[in-house]
Amino acid sequence: MTIAASEPTVGDRLGPNRIAVTGALIRGYVNSTGDVGFAAHAAAVKLATGTDIAPPTMLDRDVGARLVAGSYWGGYALHAKQAFRFHRPLERDAVYTIEGEMVDVFTRNDIGYFTVEASCRSEEGEPAFTSTYTRAFRFPGDRNPDRKPARPRPSISAYLAEHGASAAADFPAAGSVLEGTPRRITRDLMNLYSGPGANTHTDAAIARRAGNADAIVQGLMVTSLECELYREVFGPAWYTGGEISIAFIRPILADSLLTAAGVVVNDSEGRISLRTVVFDQEQRPVTIGTVSCVSPPQPA
Repeated sequence: MTIAASEPTVGDRLGPNRIAVTGALIRGYVNSTGDVGFAAHAAAVKLATGTDIAPPTMLDRDVGARLVAGSYWGGYALHAKQAFRFHRPLERDAVYTIEGEMVDVFTRNDIGYFTVEASCRSEEGEPAFTSTYTRAFRFPGDRNPDRKPARPRPSISAYLAEHGASAAADFPAAGSVLEGTPRRITRDLMNLYSGPGANTHTDAAIARRAGNADAIVQGLMVTSLECELYREVFGPAWYTGGEISIAFIRPILADSLLTAAGVVVNDSEGRISLRTVVFDQEQRPVTIGTVSCVSPPQPA
């Protein structure tokens, strides 16, 4: 194992970290994300395939919070982007190894960023998922950034229209729109997901000292919400070839009501591509990105 320095350098090796996907760990993750549909979905997958699955993003915190953030500390940090490609389902009672490599360190608008490519593999060495994680870790003066007015962002309706949404289109035709069930990200959920310690995701006072109005939702909670939508659409294919790439564009405050949505932009060569978005109760996008997966079988 190579121990990473506090200053990120291209070529740094992170990990390996080993983790067992126990039933208790699955229940804890599902409870912390508010995913009330996972148990029924997992039971259907097991009946159809014999595989006892875990949520595909269940080990996301082991990439972001443990593998990456635990190695590079600073006065302030922001999760900027993350992408996942799923190669095979995570399975209950299996043991996985997560490791990564620093592939880029760069500066944009006087803010320092780094990018890590990480992989999660079974004990047999087979990849379960690969992930690319970008984090802002250094700000001018090495202090909390001054809050500036946010860039104007389109409403959810304008965002979907920009990418060709059409009320007349049926999935999987280009222009068809998918929308998940709204979920309120309560403080209780945030405490389960981002606790048990006090931090900017669980403690409003800490968050305010960082320049936020309240505790902010951890970005990966939002990604899990999108993955719930796409697992229901694509079924088992989501776990063996689904891809999602997300940019976190707005701080998400505690008790926000969030909804995941996607608009199909392309359906060619058996693979569907979508623009994906999560929006809040004020119809403001808080994350934007892309999704693709093998086309699900269509009823005869």
